Amino acid sequence: MVKIVVCGALGRMGRRIIELSVEDPLVDVVGGV
Repeated sequence: MVKIVVCGALGRMGRRIIELSVEDPLVDVVGGV
């Protein structure tokens, strides 16, 4: 259950982060989660 919530939060925040820095390897890791 927690993982779903985290993924949902990271999904919204991650999209903005990916748009700002696509070359950041950390973004790829977060997106993978």
